[in-house]
Amino acid sequence: MNEIILGAVASLVASVIWFFGGQLILTIKSREKISFLLERLFDCAEQFETAIVFSMADVAETQADKILEYTARIREEMKALTFLGKKKKLFNTVLYNEYYTVSYYKRLSVGYDGEREQQAILNKFKRKYYYYVPIYDKKDKEHVREQNFLSLSVAVMQALNNKYSVKEALKNNLFVHVEWHTNIGTTYLKMISFLSFRLDHKTSKYDLREKVFKQEEYRQYISEKLKDTNE
Repeated sequence: MNEIILGAVASLVASVIWFFGGQLILTIKSREKISFLLERLFDCAEQFETAIVFSMADVAETQADKILEYTARIREEMKALTFLGKKKKLFNTVLYNEYYTVSYYKRLSVGYDGEREQQAILNKFKRKYYYYVPIYDKKDKEHVREQNFLSLSVAVMQALNNKYSVKEALKNNLFVHVEWHTNIGTTYLKMISFLSFRLDHKTSKYDLREKVFKQEEYRQYISEKLKDTNE
């Protein structure tokens, strides 16, 4: 009888180890794939910025398609243990903000034809939905650099994917460094455009409903993570 119980327990333990070992392997592979996709997404964000600045409507439309594709693929690559708890919620919030804001580009219409319509859509998107986030220089208080929200968002997601700590990812990434910049909490509060943030069928499509921060919850979370930062 004891041998049967011990055998059952051993089998259960082995199954648990096998399950979590498999999940760990999936998580590692997931992080690697997400890292690759974020690199591609960053390139698209930079090209989209160039297209917006220089009014290249055909390039902007192409890059908008790619940004939407890569954000969807990143979401699909996220496994159960890729991110946990509020770190996952933060990653989802940044990813969804990027997806939803750029999706406006594909949904806009003005009423012209052909190239004139394309140019009018670009101008409308640039005026109403495309925005920049302030990054404050610590040494020169008068100097405020503006970074487009797309590239900054990708940099934050890259840091979250590469670093264990949310705090470290927020304090040190491609564009923000706590040693060089101040008011970084303000930077992140302005990174997410809750004015254009909607929990609708598009959220459900990518399984993000109730898995993203609401505005006040996001503000509190960012403030908590950066409360010991010398602003």
